[in-house]
Order: sequence, then structure tokens, then C-alpha cells
Amino acid sequence: MDAVRLLLHSGAPAAGYDSDGWCLVAVAACTKNRLALRLLLEHGADVNGVGRDGSRAIHQAASRADLEIAKILVENGALLDFSSLRGNRFGTVLEQWASCAAELQISEFFSYPLENGAPVNAPEVIRGALRRNSLLTILLLRSAEDDLVRLVLSKGARVNEAKLPHTSGARTPVQAVAERGRLDLVRELHKRGAGINAPAGLDLGRTALQAACSAQRANMDLVGYLLDNGADVNAKAGFDGGLTAIQGAAMQGNIKLVALLLDRGADLNAEPAVKNGRTALDGAAEHGRLDMVHLLLSAGARCERAGLSGYDSSIELAKKEGRWEVADLLARAGFASRDENMYWGELGT
Repeated sequence: MDAVRLLLHSGAPAAGYDSDGWCLVAVAACTKNRLALRLLLEHGADVNGVGRDGSRAIHQAASRADLEIAKILVENGALLDFSSLRGNRFGTVLEQWASCAAELQISEFFSYPLENGAPVNAPEVIRGALRRNSLLTILLLRSAEDDLVRLVLSKGARVNEAKLPHTSGARTPVQAVAERGRLDLVRELHKRGAGINAPAGLDLGRTALQAACSAQRANMDLVGYLLDNGADVNAKAGFDGGLTAIQGAAMQGNIKLVALLLDRGADLNAEPAVKNGRTALDGAAEHGRLDMVHLLLSAGARCERAGLSGYDSSIELAKKEGRWEVADLLARAGFASRDENMYWGELGT
């Protein structure tokens, strides 16, 4: 610290940057160097200086839940309203904290920025700006304690996103909580005006119903609630890695759920996602769901690419994953179907 004092006294810029493009106050916050942080601020460093990666000192404090550093920054004018941060890839102080904290519960660190004006809602997204999940969505995805979720809701957290973000794993709050199978929270969000049919995000997106149906252990009561309240059983799959409700249920091998969805009008042969998508039959075959493949074949399921066997894409996916029983079943089904068609064709002749 003697060297730091000497350099600052000799005219070294307190508002400078390191070789990686980080502003010095952010470096001090990151390394928890409280004395250096105070010295830099006393010599004119910008408490809201933004580094090349878009981060600021307050982000470093939030990601480490460092209350003492946060207090130094806020007392010296660190911005908490984020009106100037549109387009940056870093979230708000509370979003940053929620993304990094080991335990998501009401804590002293969480309460401090909230009491000093930190918003629970980020600014609206502008055209071309990256947008991560909202604070509420992050809390729901990361299984935050219910008291914390309800506190954020009581502070006015939006239950609907104005525009669903397109970054990987983007969810609206109700999509996030449906993914966890929490019927109680889905009901609460719906009661507060959350839309059940928000579309799936482009990258690995899920509607609320798609998320509920693709869970490893689907909550049938939750699925029923969503369907009874207007969830679109045939909502399109997200562009990259998306799936329809019945595709998700088929991949998980959930026969009871597939039967329910078919009864509610689900399209068994809905188009797969444009990129990295699977039909219901392809997905069931790839995941080795032998009983499900039997059911889907009897119901008239088709694969994405029939080829010579009638089920080329399903057989290839099954073999790739070592699902030999499934591949054999599909091959036999393909031969049987071809022989039957030849038989009826000869009769017609």
C-alpha cells in the first residue's frame, strides 16, 4: 500500500485500467482490498467506472456478497438504478448476487442494496441488447427460499417479461417455476397475472407446459392445472434445442403423461425444433424408452427421416446411444410396415 500511495501522490491515474481492461476500483473490489479501494476513490477514481467486459466494482461486490465493499461503493455514489447500463451483459446488483450466491435467502447483503434503492426489475431491453433472466426468474430457477421469492414479489417484481430474452436457458418466471414442478408457485404467479402461454425462448427455451412435461418426474397435477387454464398443448418448439410438450414427455418415457396429452389433442407428429430438435419417436428412441416406442408406433408416430427402413433417423439415434433393443424393434416395425404395404399394393393391382 505504500507503493500505491506513492504512485497516486506522484500522479498515477486512480481512474486507470489494468492490462485486462478492468477499472482499478473493480480490481480493488474483486480482491477485497478495502484500503486500496478507499485510496483510489479519494484520488478521483470513478466509482461507476465500467471495464472492457462491462463490469463495475459493484458487480464484484455483488458476486461475492461482500457487504463491506458494497457499503464503501454505495457511500461513494455507486449507481443502483442501472439506467445507464442498458445493453451491458452484466445484470443488476441483485441479479448478479442471485446468480452467484451459494444460499439464496433473505440476507444482510440482499437487504442493504434493496433498502438503498436497488431495483428488483432491470430496465427495459433495447433493440439488440443482451438480456439475461430477471431477478425473479433467477431466484426461481435456483430454488431460492420461498420467503425471498415472496419478498421480491412484494417489491413489485414483474411476473411477465416484456420480451423473452434470447440468451441460453432464458425463461419467464412461470416457465422457471414450472420446470421445478412447483404447482403452488405457478398458481401464485398466475394469480398475479403471469401469462401461461409465453413462447419458448430461441435457445433451449420451454413454455410452461413444455417445461413441466419434460421434467424427469413430471408433476401431473401441475400439468393438469396448466392445461385447464389454457396452456397450448401444441405450442411450437423453441428454435434451438426446443421441444413440444409431447416430445418432452416421450423423451422421459412418461406413458401416463403422453396418454393425457394425446387425450387433450397433442399432435404426436409435431415438427421438431429447427436446430437440435427431435420428433417424439426420435426422442424416445434416442433415450432408450422401449415401452414408449411401442406406444408411439401403435399410435402412428413418425420419425423425422423415414428412409428405406421407414424409421431411419430413430434407428440411427438409438444405435448411436447403444439402445439396441429399441433399434431392433424399429427395424422390425419398418419391415412389417413395408411388407404390409407391398401386400395391399399387390391386391390393388
